[in-house]
Amino acid sequence: MDITLICQDCHNEFIWTEDDQRFYQSKGLEKPQYCLICRAKHRAKQRDPGKDAK
Repeated sequence: MDITLICQDCHNEFIWTEDDQRFYQSKGLEKPQYCLICRAKHRAKQRDPGKDAK
């Protein structure tokens, strides 16, 4: 069953699909804390940490 979660960054709801739940479980991961948009932002910061520095 799909689950509705709340993003820890933007506080918007997002759907954690049943297929994604199986994938996370197969990899031993916990449920996601961030929506897809915020996850992409976090990944971009990790790739280029100085990008936001002014």
